[in-house]
Amino acid sequence: MRTPSPSTLHAPTHPQTLPARLERLQPFVLAVMLGMLVSAPAAAQTVVSGTIATDTTWTLAGSPFLVSGSITVQGTDGPDGVTTLTIDPGVEVRVQGNFAFQVGGTSVGSPGALMADGNAAGGPATIVFTSDAGTPAPGNWQGIRFRAGARASLIRNARVEYGGSLNQANIYLDHTLGTVITLEDVEARFSGTHGVWQDADVVLTGVNAHSNNANGIVLNGGPTTVSNCRAENNTSHGIWVGSIASITGTVQNCPSIDSV
Repeated sequence: MRTPSPSTLHAPTHPQTLPARLERLQPFVLAVMLGMLVSAPAAAQTVVSGTIATDTTWTLAGSPFLVSGSITVQGTDGPDGVTTLTIDPGVEVRVQGNFAFQVGGTSVGSPGALMADGNAAGGPATIVFTSDAGTPAPGNWQGIRFRAGARASLIRNARVEYGGSLNQANIYLDHTLGTVITLEDVEARFSGTHGVWQDADVVLTGVNAHSNNANGIVLNGGPTTVSNCRAENNTSHGIWVGSIASITGTVQNCPSIDSV
């Protein structure tokens, strides 16, 4: 075997140190980072207001939904003749001013329904109704109101907060007797007035009404079933019974009601 002569072995004439190599890589790394920033998808958001007259679904892909004016779910769309707004699990609804979120019209003949189920397909993931203010405060918006035209609706696995302006409530149930609205595993907090106000048929299961500026839950008329609820740390009462002569039903298995 021939041994290479010393003349064929060469040491680098300009050795590069590690910092010098990193310096050469800096433009490349910066270009890659800029490319990642440019290609990153923008956060989705959807601006909504006015009347929803056709069956509509608010999906997680379009969240958050920014309410720039009062919303009314009202119409006769679909085979059942009732316009329904469906809100998918995990969706955020952010209200940008002193606006109302109304289900049904002011008469029985103007139907509408809300299905906001955080446990539906794609869940469980809590649905949130809140203020869009940088520093939210109780009474930033009016709240969710089920009016005379509201049909059977469901809010489940949801949080409703910072509503209750204009002597409303985070959730105001003023629909027609005989129509059942169900609230299940709903947190109603930081209202400018009441957490939940009930004037007609309602089923409240696992509702947590706390830290509101008046009563946690107001029972004011109609068949009522309240179970496994909490109502505490409100300015007035946990549960306030407004019209005892017009209320039927039960309150049971509620682990914490600080006053009635």
